[in-house]
Order: sequence, then structure tokens, then C-alpha cells
Amino acid sequence: MKRISNQPRLPIFLGVLLIVGGFICNVWTLTYLFSEDNRIVSLKLRGIIWVVQCSCLIAGILILRFWRRQHMDYFVVHCGMPAMLLATSLFVCSLGLYWLLETFPQLISGPLIKIPHFAYLSRWVPDADLVARRRQGVSQTYYGFRGDLYSPNYGVSTKPMTYRATFAANGFRSHDSAPGANVVVIGDSYVEFGLNENDTFPAHLQNVCGLKVKNLGRAWYGPDQYLAVLKRYGLDHGATTAVVCFFEGNDIGDIQEYQRWKTGGHYHGFRLTRQMPFLKRYTVAVDEITRAIGKPRNNVADPHDVIPPSEKNQPIHPDMVELELGDQRVVAKFGYNNELREPETLLQSEIFTHLREVLEEFKEVCAGPGIELIVLYIPTKAHIYAKYTTEKSGEPWLKIKHKQIAAQGWLEQSVSQLCAKIQVRWVSLTPAFEEAARNGELLFYPFDTHWNTEGRQLAAEVVASQLN
Repeated sequence: MKRISNQPRLPIFLGVLLIVGGFICNVWTLTYLFSEDNRIVSLKLRGIIWVVQCSCLIAGILILRFWRRQHMDYFVVHCGMPAMLLATSLFVCSLGLYWLLETFPQLISGPLIKIPHFAYLSRWVPDADLVARRRQGVSQTYYGFRGDLYSPNYGVSTKPMTYRATFAANGFRSHDSAPGANVVVIGDSYVEFGLNENDTFPAHLQNVCGLKVKNLGRAWYGPDQYLAVLKRYGLDHGATTAVVCFFEGNDIGDIQEYQRWKTGGHYHGFRLTRQMPFLKRYTVAVDEITRAIGKPRNNVADPHDVIPPSEKNQPIHPDMVELELGDQRVVAKFGYNNELREPETLLQSEIFTHLREVLEEFKEVCAGPGIELIVLYIPTKAHIYAKYTTEKSGEPWLKIKHKQIAAQGWLEQSVSQLCAKIQVRWVSLTPAFEEAARNGELLFYPFDTHWNTEGRQLAAEVVASQLN
């Protein structure tokens, strides 16, 4: 009679436990269980989770298959060494491929362009002062664009747009290729954005005032980069006026992001800086790829992806608001809420101390060539339209509505007082935009942070009236 060997149960139990633990303890599960915002931002923590997960899976498989000593020796000689050689080869090849894509970003295409890291790499160049700058000659076209705040999950349909942008000299958009300018306009995406080259705010300003206007706007930038742009690109056009646009929504936050970046951190998630070692940039790329796996799309351009509008008697999505503008009711989304700190607190903060230093340097740089400096204040959608939201708006907004309305002018008052102290000319778009809102006009895209064409036109008219 054949004797049946009794295999020890502990190695089998341990192997199964490690494999099950490896499958359960992954980035997605831990993010869902322990992260309030469903994100694990720390690259180191994500790397540790991946290493632990892979180690558990490999150790469990090895224990189940080669728990006996003689089997383990066989594995090391006939399986372990080839596997290590294969893994090393794949690692070296992936390093070489990343170096190739980083050196020749024009090769990035297909699925890679949808991964943020590679999308940034294909369109941006790391910069020691600006964090990054647009690649010259890059063109972007988006069909069916509905706005940077849009999601099909909102259950509403909005008119799709076609967005075309070409970044010409030094990576800026240009509506006029002729040299020289009377006015340079510096700012963030409010200056850069437009459905085409003739629809940007500087292009409208040139049409209204009849002066030659240079567009020096770039998305993601804040006051520190505005100053660097003026020094590097704004002084050689012969301009007599520099309009520096301060956006109420994020320019204070951009200062904080820039200060963090200067000390070795990232800037709004932008992690392409050459100050970062190559291996760390490679790790960032691998991390972005793992984040992209299984990640659902939120902002779609395909009109077939749009969910049909909800019935009128159904509540709107909690993230949205309903605006009552004259005889029309518009469903929209606010991108930025109003600053809740009072002017006295803001003016004494470290951020405003830094902002004062930046504006004083702006004034000094402009004084040399005799350029008149104008600070243009751009209010947010919430600043202008908070008071027009109805009780049908989403509950999260209704909970903060009264505080938001009460505080809607505090940041503007703070910046205005700061400009008065250092004697810098100040122009605000708020009065003209509030008057348009009272007349039932919507000057922003419902599901985008930025002005619509009417908003850009009105902004141009306000600034044109202030130019000498």
C-alpha cells in the first residue's frame, strides 16, 4: 500500500495568506479604505505599497511551489537567475525608453498622451524660474470641449465647443505675428485661453483699443512667474504699458505652490523639473502609469458620452448651482469659492508680504524703460454670481452660500489696499461684470473656470477705457 506523505500545513497556510494579502493590500483598496479624498498623493507611500504587494505575492508563490530545500535550490539555479536577468533587462530597457521619450517628446503619442506626466512632457519644457514653459510650435485641438469643470456624471448637456490653440514664439499664443507691441498683457490661463487665436482676451483688447497688444499669458502661472515673464519676455517689445492680471481664484494659492516648488516640492502636481534626479523622474512616470490604470474618465469630449439631461423636477447634481439671471435659469458649476479671511488678516499674512515684494519689484522693473504698470483684478464666477444662485442649487453650496456672499469682496479689498500702499495703478473688472450680471448676462462658460467670448470682450472694453 502506497504511503501518503503528510505535508506540513504551516508553509501552505503561510503561502496562501501571503498571496491573499498581496491581492487585497493594493493601492486602490487602501486608498478606498483609508483616504478621505480617495487619493494617495505621496509617491514614497505608493511605492512602498507596490513593493510590499509584489513581495507578498512572490513570497507566497515561492513558498507554495518550492517550500522544500531541494526544490528551492532547483528554483534558484533554473528559475531564479533567469527571472532576475529578465527583470533587470526589462528595467534597463524601460529606463532607456523613458530617456528616449524625455529627450524626444515628439515621440509621445497614443495612450501615453492621456497620462498626465507624458502629456506635460510633450507640451511643456522644465524651466528654472517659471517651473515650466510651453513648447514652441505645439498645437492643441479639442473637439466637443465642454469646459474644465464638466463631467458627464452631472446629468446635463451643454453646448460643445472646438478649442484650437497654437503656441508660437517662446510658447505663447499669438494673434499677431508682427514684431513690437504697445501693450503687454501678463497673466495665467485667463489671458491665454480663447477658442482660437483671435478669441483670446489680448486679441479682443487689440481690436477694441486699436493698439498693438502682446499676449504673454500662460496657464498655471502665478505672480512670481508673471514677474519672471516680464523680465524675460516683456521688456523687448517697446511697450509703454504692462497689464498684469491678478486672478482672484488661485493667484494666492499659486504663490504658495511656487514657494513649495522652490524648496524641492511639486507645483500643482507638475513634477518634471530638471532639479529632480533622472531616476526620480522615471519613478514619477511609473507612478503616473499605475495611477492611469483603471482610472475612469471624468471629462469627456465625445458627445456620445453625454448623459441625457435630467427632468426639470429632479434635483440637480450636488456639485452644481442654479443661477437665476433675468428670465433665464442656468445650471453651472463654480470652480473657486470666495476667500473667507478678512482683509485685516490677509494683509498681515506672509503671503501678502510676499505679494507686496513681487508687486514692488514689478514697479521697479517697469520704471526703468518707462512702462506704465496696471494691475487688473479678475473676479471669480462665484464672486459675480453667488447672489444669483437659487434654492435648487446643490446642498454643499447652499450650506456656505451666505458666508460666500458676505466675503465675496474681501480678497479684492485686500489687493486694492495693497496696490494703493505701494502706489501701483489698479483696475478691477468687478463693477462692470456685476452690472452685466444684473442685466442677466452670463460672462463665464457654465462648466469652465474661464470667461466666455462675451466676458473676454467686456474685459477688453474695461481695460481699453483705462489705456492712455
